[in-house]
Amino acid sequence: METQGSAGTTPFTDAQIAEADAIIFAADVAVRDEERFAHLPVVRTGVKKAISGAEGLVAQAVEAARNAPKGAVPAQRSASPATKDFGPGFGSRLRGWLMTGVSYVIPFVAAGGLLIALGFALGGYQITDAPAVTDGFDVASLASWAALFFQIGALAFGFLVPVLGGFIAYAMADRPAIVPGFVGGAIAAEIGAGFLGGLIAGLLAGAVVMGLKRFSVPKAMAGIMPVVVYPLLGTLVVGIAMFVIIGPPLAAVNTGLTAWLTGLSGANALLLGAIVGLMMAFDMGGPVNKAAYTFAIAGLGAVPRPGC
Repeated sequence: METQGSAGTTPFTDAQIAEADAIIFAADVAVRDEERFAHLPVVRTGVKKAISGAEGLVAQAVEAARNAPKGAVPAQRSASPATKDFGPGFGSRLRGWLMTGVSYVIPFVAAGGLLIALGFALGGYQITDAPAVTDGFDVASLASWAALFFQIGALAFGFLVPVLGGFIAYAMADRPAIVPGFVGGAIAAEIGAGFLGGLIAGLLAGAVVMGLKRFSVPKAMAGIMPVVVYPLLGTLVVGIAMFVIIGPPLAAVNTGLTAWLTGLSGANALLLGAIVGLMMAFDMGGPVNKAAYTFAIAGLGAVPRPGC
């Protein structure tokens, strides 16, 4: 078994690949260096099905090996960091694109969230009002350390929406789409469109670059297209769309949702807790989950303090 999680990977050796008769891809995100297995019959499935029905998948792989014998082993491995084949059907591809974006966001959530929590634990809710540590840092002061942790965590959280947009676009159209996706996500964060805006920006950036790739270009220009032209045109289109066309309505939706949740505070605290909890569980790490988490973190700074 070769895992490709955030903890790293130990790839199959060339000898193991040469001896294999079929390959099973059990993944919800892009499989890196999939070209290594181009000569083998393939069985594709999601992680959940692989856990609950492993024997059936092995049987499918055996049957696939009988019906479609493997071809010649590729002479060299591809240097591509990821492939974008998430299986047939638009729904499967869309889910794969979104899961890829979320998988890159998770480390930022973990690092930023834990640092923010540590800042609150050491400095209390008032840590949100602490001055910037660059204005003065006292090594012997617990409050200074709390402010430092909180501000580092908050900065890490600031990357969530751009990273989401950038890597959704990357999953769709590879590296030329990263810049449009990141810029679209940054615009979404800037105008208050939140994670929903970042998600839409990533999908838009990927779609734009995919569309641009369909145009034939002279051979002399082929080298600069993925480095200059696709990122430039993609960023321009996504930037205009996010600032002028779809960004403002998305920001209004996000602002309205936040205002509605804020209005449920006080006497409706139980209802607020239930709604935020359901939002957290709705997509388990997706944009709705992150919107609820951001609302909860922002609400900590608004908690009345003794004497206020």
